[in-house]
Amino acid sequence: MMHQKICKTCHRSFEASHRGRRFCSWQCAKYKAPAVYRFICPDGRSYVGAVADIRKRFDRGIARSNPWLDAAFKLHPPETWTYEILERLPPSCSIPRLREAEQRHIDHLGCWKPDTGFNMNPPVWAANGPMQKEARCRSADQTRTMMARKRAEWAAHIALVKQVVADA
Repeated sequence: MMHQKICKTCHRSFEASHRGRRFCSWQCAKYKAPAVYRFICPDGRSYVGAVADIRKRFDRGIARSNPWLDAAFKLHPPETWTYEILERLPPSCSIPRLREAEQRHIDHLGCWKPDTGFNMNPPVWAANGPMQKEARCRSADQTRTMMARKRAEWAAHIALVKQVVADA
C-alpha cells in the first residue's frame, strides 16, 4: 500500500511504500540545506567551502585541512575567525550545481591565491576557473615529461634486451 507523504526538504508530495520515509529522493535526504560558506581569517584571507547541510557546518568550525591553514592557525587561532554564508541553494540541488556555486565564489574572492585565501586545490567542478585552466596546462606538461621519461626508459630496456638476445 502506498502512502501520500510530503518531503521534509523540498515540500513536494510523493508516494512512499512505508510510513517511515521522510524524503522524496536521496538528494533531498542528503542536501537538506545546501550552501556555500566562508571562514575569514583576522588578516583578511578566506577559506571557501560548500556543504550539503549548512545548519550543521558552523558547529564544526574550521578544520586544519591544509598547510596554509596550519600556518595561519599559529598566528590566528580558529576561534578568532569569522564565519559567513555566501549563498544558499535550493534544497536537493544537484551536486554539480553546488560545486559550481562554490567554485564561483572561490574565483570571485581569489581564495586560491596564498595572499588572499586558503583554498589550495580548488575543485575542478567548474571547468573554466583560472586555477583549473592552469592545472590542466600543468597536468599536460607533467604528462608529456613523464611520457618522455618512460619512452627513454623503455628504449634503454629494449636495447638491453636486444643486446642479451644478440649475445645468446
